[in-house]
Amino acid sequence: MRAVARRHRSIISTIAVVTLSALALTACAGTSSESEAERERERYGSESPEQRAEEAANGEFDAKIAPPVPTQQFTGRTARATTASVDLRTVTNQAPAKKLRVEAMIPSMIPGGGPKADPLARNSLSAPAVTAVAQAPAPTVTGDGLDFTSFGTGWPPDTTGDVGPTHYIQAVNGSVGIYTKAPLTRVVGLSLNKFFQAAGATGTCATANQGDPTVVYDQISGRWIVSDFAWPAGISQGPWYQCIAVSKTADPVAGGWWVYSVVVSTTALQDYPKMSVWGDGIYMTANMFNNASLFSGARVWAFNRDDLVSGAALRYVSFQTSSSYGSLLAANARASAVPAGTGEYFLSLGSSTTLRMWRMNVNWTTTSLSTFTGPTNISVASYTRAPSGTQPTGDSLDALSDRLMNRVQYTATGTPSLWATHSVSSSSKGAIRWYQIDVDRKSTRLNSS
Repeated sequence: MRAVARRHRSIISTIAVVTLSALALTACAGTSSESEAERERERYGSESPEQRAEEAANGEFDAKIAPPVPTQQFTGRTARATTASVDLRTVTNQAPAKKLRVEAMIPSMIPGGGPKADPLARNSLSAPAVTAVAQAPAPTVTGDGLDFTSFGTGWPPDTTGDVGPTHYIQAVNGSVGIYTKAPLTRVVGLSLNKFFQAAGATGTCATANQGDPTVVYDQISGRWIVSDFAWPAGISQGPWYQCIAVSKTADPVAGGWWVYSVVVSTTALQDYPKMSVWGDGIYMTANMFNNASLFSGARVWAFNRDDLVSGAALRYVSFQTSSSYGSLLAANARASAVPAGTGEYFLSLGSSTTLRMWRMNVNWTTTSLSTFTGPTNISVASYTRAPSGTQPTGDSLDALSDRLMNRVQYTATGTPSLWATHSVSSSSKGAIRWYQIDVDRKSTRLNSS
């Protein structure tokens, strides 16, 4: 879940698959000669103005902040995974119900933007010169993704996905789509409940999936991971689960799945969960809200890869920061192998002139000896938050400028580096800023931005 200034229906998403790891940034605009009444019907369906006003009033709120407390550590082991080996192409889908998503906003101390150009903008006098060494690869295939009518549940759609050797998996709030790459064809389209039921889930993860999905292809094990959060009653009541499906083979369609129903907390919702691949496991981050309303800090997890891919009882190590920190992202080692013994990196925005970095070193033999250290401040050129964007329909799109964008990528070609992006304001418009942060076991420094 993530707040938007106004609700936006994703009528249809677009998939682009590239041959190399790349960040694709697109913008769409259009005109129409349809009447205002027709546009209103397309945007809101049968909802009355009174219903829309009520949703606007209740749809998002600024969360209160809990008092800071020291970092907490959690370790444990879940039950063994449940499982099923069903060809997902044989499962009949049931379109998920449409519903309003209540959004808790973390107040940001970073100021909003104005008419000044960002100091790193290429038309800025203070911007350093950058020479492109190569062109970004063009997509090898493109096509339509999951549409709102058959697969969407609400707004925002929280579109996500990952690409593997032969498949692409997309997820939105409410549904999962599995595509072959050559040619790009959707072979599976299921609601999250139907998908997890077919994968072998029972209980809450079979019937109460709520969205905020994440999809990861783990190139180390050759397995797929699809996950979302769930709760059996109201959002403020808990307990709160993270439903984790892991493919048994490289075939996500007919190879079968393991499912873990992880009780994350009995007191707090894990909002904005994001997963990443690392050398010694799969890592996850989330923002924690006590009773889904009081922000209490960011939480990070390490899940043991050997357990995940075998269906064994799942070992995990977790730490939670104080409420002074939020929206951490774990580095994703997709393009390069991670040297043995290298702890995971976590990044977040800090102030308007800093990034923050943490390190997590997991001891899978004695999990209580695992450590989580930081933050280390990394100085960057001053920036301001990007404004929300307005579509031709009048709907606003949240720039998510209070946090780094998913994912933070790790590369080890030459000096090991983290690559991060976020939205900033430049000349009263939204812009994208990027960083290359050199990391090794002795030091960390900003290389370029």
